[in-house]
Amino acid sequence: MALQVTTGSNESLVSSNLGITTGSFSHGFWYQPIGLAGTNTLTRQRGDVNGFTIRTTSAGANFQWTRERTGIADDNVTESFTVVVGTWYHLAMTYDGTNVVAYRNGVRIGSVASSGTGNSAGNSFRVGTHDGSANVANARFAHVFVFNSVLSANQIKQIYLSRPSNVDGNLRLYWPLNEGAGTTTYDHGLGQGTNNGTITTANWSNLHPPTTYK
Repeated sequence: MALQVTTGSNESLVSSNLGITTGSFSHGFWYQPIGLAGTNTLTRQRGDVNGFTIRTTSAGANFQWTRERTGIADDNVTESFTVVVGTWYHLAMTYDGTNVVAYRNGVRIGSVASSGTGNSAGNSFRVGTHDGSANVANARFAHVFVFNSVLSANQIKQIYLSRPSNVDGNLRLYWPLNEGAGTTTYDHGLGQGTNNGTITTANWSNLHPPTTYK
C-alpha cells in the first residue's frame, strides 16, 4: 500500500513541527515516480532557520539531497542519475552537524560539508510538495521516517531492507502510509500519534515497494 500524489492537486502530508533542534537527524522514504517534469519536491521540513529537502531536478535527471539554511547558501548532494518512471527508489539522508550524507537504495551516494542545528520551529514536515502548491511530485510514497539522531550506513541499509525501528529511542516520525483510506496517516514513531499527518486530496494505491514489508 502507498499514497499516490498527482501533480496539480496540491497534495501534502503535514505534521506538527518535528522538534528537531539539535545538530543531528536522519530521514528517508520509498518513492515511485508516476511522471517527471521540472523540479519535484519529494519531502521537506522547513524551519525558521534550517531545514532539509529531498527532490528530483531537471525533469528527473538528478536526485538532490539538501540542507536548507536561511540567508546562507544551501548545501546539496546532487547525483546525476536518470530517474525512471515506475521504478521504486529508497532515498535517505543523515546530518551530524558537520556533513550531510546521501543514500539511494541503501548505498551511500555522497556527502557535503554543512553546519548549524538540524531545524528550528517553523513550517510542518511535508511529503509530495514544496509548500502546498509548488513543485508538487507526481509519485507514490511509502514508509516515511525521521530520526532525531544520526543513523549509520549499516542502519540505513537495514531500513532499506526492512521497516525502521526505534532502536535508539529517537524515531521522531514514521508513516508507513498503508492505511488505504481516509485523510489521516498515523505516526508509528516515538510519540505513537504525536505526529499524525493530514492528507490533502491524494489517493491511495495498492502498489507498494519491492520489500519484505508492506
